Amino acid sequence: MLKHLLLLGSVLFIGILASCGKPPAYDIVVKNTGKDKLTNVDVRFDKFYFNFGTLILDAQAGHGFVNEKHSLPEKATITWITSDEKKHTATVDVKSKMPNKYKHLEIYFSIDDTGNVSVTYKDKE
Repeated sequence: MLKHLLLLGSVLFIGILASCGKPPAYDIVVKNTGKDKLTNVDVRFDKFYFNFGTLILDAQAGHGFVNEKHSLPEKATITWITSDEKKHTATVDVKSKMPNKYKHLEIYFSIDDTGNVSVTYKDKE
């Protein structure tokens, strides 16, 4: 019985240590804050490419859990097509707008009718 308790205690201790060392993560979310339907919405940075498809008025879509071994990008490029079939591209600063310390962020790229893309975040922890 004592061996089982010691084994259980060791497993719990290792589990606690492992969870403490868990790298921070972030999710990518794109929001359509305008009145036009957006299609072929993409976010690209470093080696990552996320396709969010079509976003109707006030819609948002997300792609979750990029861990910190893939550090926050300095910049991201967002592309989309509006209902008039024009392709739009915006490159925005990301890392400079994020907190220095976090456990799990949601990074929001909000696209408005003027083609402006704002970058904000929400700390999920």
